[in-house]
Amino acid sequence: MEVLIERACGLDVHKKSITACIVTPDGKEIKTFRTHTVYLMELIDWINARGCSHVAMESTGVFWKPIVNLLEAEDIEFLVVNAQHIALRGNMSAHQRLMLKAMLTHIDFLNEQIVDLDTEVAKRLDPFQEQLDRLETIPGIARRTAEQILAEIGTDVGARFPSAAHLCSWIGLVPRHNESAGKRKPSKTRKGNKYLRAALTEAAQSI
Repeated sequence: MEVLIERACGLDVHKKSITACIVTPDGKEIKTFRTHTVYLMELIDWINARGCSHVAMESTGVFWKPIVNLLEAEDIEFLVVNAQHIALRGNMSAHQRLMLKAMLTHIDFLNEQIVDLDTEVAKRLDPFQEQLDRLETIPGIARRTAEQILAEIGTDVGARFPSAAHLCSWIGLVPRHNESAGKRKPSKTRKGNKYLRAALTEAAQSI
C-alpha cells in the first residue's frame, strides 16, 4: 500500500476530553487530553513533537473549533471529517444502519452548505485582503477570526468608534462599573456583540 501521509494524527473530540491517536513509521500512540486551553496547547505541542503534518478529527457540535484555530496558527493541515471517513469495526442492527445513514446524509448536506457559504464569504471579502492579512498578524487571530472581525466592525473603525475603549464596550469585553458607597463590587461584562465577543475570547485563550 502506498503511504500518502507518513505522520498523521486522528482526534476524537468531545466536550470535556480529546482522544488523540498518532500513527508514524515508529508505530501508534494514543493519549487523552482535557479541553481546557492549557491542555489544548499540550495537545498541539505533542502533535508537533512527533512531526505530524496532518490532523483529522470527527466531531459534532462546535468543540473542534478551538483546536482548528490552534492548528491554523501552527500551519498544520487539518481535516474535519464525517464518521464515514473513519474506519469503524463492529456490528450494527438494521435500525442502527438506517439511523446512521440518515445522519451521514444530513452531515453531507451541511458540509455542502458550509462549502457554499465559505465560497460566498471569500467572494465578498476578496476586496479586503490587505485588511485581513493585517488582522492575521495579531497573535491568536487566524483567518476565520479575521473574517469575523471584519464582518462585524467593518474597515472604517474610527468612524464608528471614537476609541478602543468604545469598541471594547460595544463588543462586551469591558466589565460594568458596579460601585456603592465607595466600594467596588464584582460585576459581569455587558452582553455586547455575542458573535465577536466569542471569537475574540477564543482567540485570546489560544495564546
